[in-house]
Amino acid sequence: MKENKIKILNYTPHVINLAGETYPSMGSIRVSCETKKLEGFPFPVSISEFGEVEGLPEEQKDTILIVSKIVAERLPSRKDLWIVNETIRNEKGQIIGAESLTHLHMNVSQIHTYLKRCMCSNCPERQSSCFSESCEFYCKTCQGYGCYPRGTK
Repeated sequence: MKENKIKILNYTPHVINLAGETYPSMGSIRVSCETKKLEGFPFPVSISEFGEVEGLPEEQKDTILIVSKIVAERLPSRKDLWIVNETIRNEKGQIIGAESLTHLHMNVSQIHTYLKRCMCSNCPERQSSCFSESCEFYCKTCQGYGCYPRGTK
């Protein structure tokens, strides 16, 4: 099987442990925020207005950036911005790792394509199984779609 090398860089403020690998923080990508306190309520009330994303490097080929959820939400067109999923926390409730990464704005077919992983059942380049009924990944090697055998979709 052909192995695709994807570089993973952590742009959260803490170390991330993922699948036995440790990803130190490369710095923090943030969303600017202005908070305004509101008066006249029986308890403190404020609103936050979120602005621009700060500290974001340019998109690079074969590179995934682990970022905060708010950063990923602000930039739906960036396919390289991923967040931790199935988080693992320490006794203080701090995130120390994750079982997986996820992308907020891509479906399973888009993820297959972005990560260049063939999911076709007959393909020699197949990397793993896909369980989606709606997989649209087109494999140029075996000329089939996603999880479906050649010519069935």
